[in-house]
Amino acid sequence: MKDAPITIWRTKFQYNLLRPITYIRKHIDANCSSYLITPPYPDYLSGLVGILAPEMQVLIREFGDIPVTDDSYTWRGAAPRQYSSLSKLVEEAGQSRVYGGIHYSFTQIATIEKGKEIGNLIADINLTSATKW
Repeated sequence: MKDAPITIWRTKFQYNLLRPITYIRKHIDANCSSYLITPPYPDYLSGLVGILAPEMQVLIREFGDIPVTDDSYTWRGAAPRQYSSLSKLVEEAGQSRVYGGIHYSFTQIATIEKGKEIGNLIADINLTSATKW
């Protein structure tokens, strides 16, 4: 949980990529607005997916790419969301940021790949050989 944000924010300020809405307002339509509030830091990599993807990759390595149900918002009357796999859940989270207007598609694709790499590194840690306290 701590490795991913460090990688994400280091990358954000290394590349300093404009958010889609910033580009659109500057070059296409000054009155355009996005569906989500645009964060005040660069686009690339994606924060949400960059934190979610490594966690899901660790779960995939442990349990397989299993189907899941997200019932996070049933308390407020929303129907549970069904996903055919943990990978599909991550992909939809990424797409939500594209549809919301705060990320490019290529940002989400790259972030999912980087998240898998980080998740695999974490999953490769052999905790059974750790010294017991």
